[in-house]
Amino acid sequence: AEKQKIGEFDSQKAETNFLGRHWIAWFSSDLPFSDGPYKFKNLPGLITEIQDSDNNYHFTLQGFYKISDKEFVPEIFKKVIPITKSK
Repeated sequence: AEKQKIGEFDSQKAETNFLGRHWIAWFSSDLPFSDGPYKFKNLPGLITEIQDSDNNYHFTLQGFYKISDKEFVPEIFKKVIPITKSK
């Protein structure tokens, strides 16, 4: 039920234990992406901030912007190279 503003986004608190650490995350359902930094995802919104309880790791959303399809897919991924199982 805890909420606070992270940057320009209203965010809600979530906590978990993962890989031997206790993590505190803040996510915003204003951003309909279930994603975040490192291996953190699947919350009902974008993770705007996450840190471990010992303060060894701390990630904060710095911003985002819309990019065109051309920018999003590097040229190397647009080229298809057929490969057979023997190759």
